[in-house]
Order: sequence, then structure tokens, then C-alpha cells
Amino acid sequence: MVSLVFIPGAIGVLAGSSLIPSIIKKLGYGKSLLFGVGITVLWGIILILLQSVEWAVFAISIAFFFFGIGQTIFNVINVSINQIVIPSPLLGKVIASLRVLFCITILLGALVNGYLAEARSPREAIFIATPGLMFSAFILALPQVRQFKLEAPEHHAGSDLG
Repeated sequence: MVSLVFIPGAIGVLAGSSLIPSIIKKLGYGKSLLFGVGITVLWGIILILLQSVEWAVFAISIAFFFFGIGQTIFNVINVSINQIVIPSPLLGKVIASLRVLFCITILLGALVNGYLAEARSPREAIFIATPGLMFSAFILALPQVRQFKLEAPEHHAGSDLG
């Protein structure tokens, strides 16, 4: 049963990674970030709408599929933007700082949702967490982010990058 849940998530990661170049070409960087978060929000919505226990494994596996697609798209594009925008001497420090902040938010979110799931119900915890994820989509929907355009620097044949 566990593999029936995680295999669609892995397929979602593969699907998301193969879609990234065409999504960036069609939407640009800013809208692609928003698209990745939007797909990830489907994960929570599917779990909130889950009514019967008989369909739980199927619904959770579909939710993990969308989570895999959305998170892969968002993470890869986010790291790509960081590597293009941040100057090379600062790249390691900035990425490490962002990872620490990211991990702290995951830890705090897990603690709060664990408390809510135990005090109320897992469904209510997901119901509260999904709008929190949607809040990040609202930030990404701001015109400054949505209209973000970026061209990767061209690497010349003679550079040290090959």
C-alpha cells in the first residue's frame, strides 16, 4: 500500500522535471514559479475533498503525483533563478541561508500541523495548511514576481564552464 502512494509521487517528480523547459519557454520564470505552487496546492485540495476511506489510497497517490510535479517545478526554477541572479562569490552563503530558513519553516509547519491534527483532526490540519500554501501563491502572483523576466547568461566555448 505504501508503494501505491509513493510511486505516483516519483512519477510526478519525473513528469515535473521533464516539463520545466517548456513551462519556462511558455510562461517565463515568474509565472512558472506560480504554476509550480499552484500544482502543489492541488495536493492539499485533493486531501481536503477526500470523503471515503475506500478511496483513500487512490486519492493520496494522486495527491502525491501533483505534489511531485509542483514541488519539482518550483524548486528547480527557484534554484535556477538563484544561480543566475546571485553573484558567484555570495552564492554558497545565500543558498545556505535560504535552506536554513526553508528548513525552519518546514519544522514549524510540521509542529503546528501535528498539534492541530492531534487536537482536532488530520483533515482540519490539512484544511488549515493548504491556505497557508496558497498564501505563498498569492505572493508569487504579485506583478513584480509574475512578470519577472530573466535570460540566463550565455556561456562561451572558451569559458571554464565548458
